[in-house]
Amino acid sequence: MQGKKFRFSLASILRLRQHETERTKQDLAKKIQDRVKQEQEVSEAREVLAEITPAINTNQPVEIGVFRRLEAHKYDARQSLLKAQERLRNLEIEEQKTRQDLLKRRSAEEALQTLHDKEKDTHFREQQTAENKIIEEQALNNYRRQQLTNSNE
Repeated sequence: MQGKKFRFSLASILRLRQHETERTKQDLAKKIQDRVKQEQEVSEAREVLAEITPAINTNQPVEIGVFRRLEAHKYDARQSLLKAQERLRNLEIEEQKTRQDLLKRRSAEEALQTLHDKEKDTHFREQQTAENKIIEEQALNNYRRQQLTNSNE
């Protein structure tokens, strides 16, 4: 027997939560990718600074103009490194916030999914109980008819 079809009253909200969770996962993936890229930029900035420093610290005499250019280049490299590190810290903070947001969204989605599953189980149990009642009623009616037929003979 086919009973009433199960319909979850909050299905549209569940779909919305699933969509939000998926969008947040994609956002997190992009932020992780941005952070990894920024880590590479920090690493490259450190290498540039490391290459410049030995050139300035040599014990050989260097022209003052060359020395000043090297110092200016070292200063620029240090500033680039500091900016890259600051951007990296900001990206790490954004990534952490997105992770927390994802946990909240996933939790909300899971709560609705649990409610959906419970309601569906309840619906099917009630449907099974109703079907069993109908089958029992039919069996009882058949038994009564047989009894009437047997008593009439």
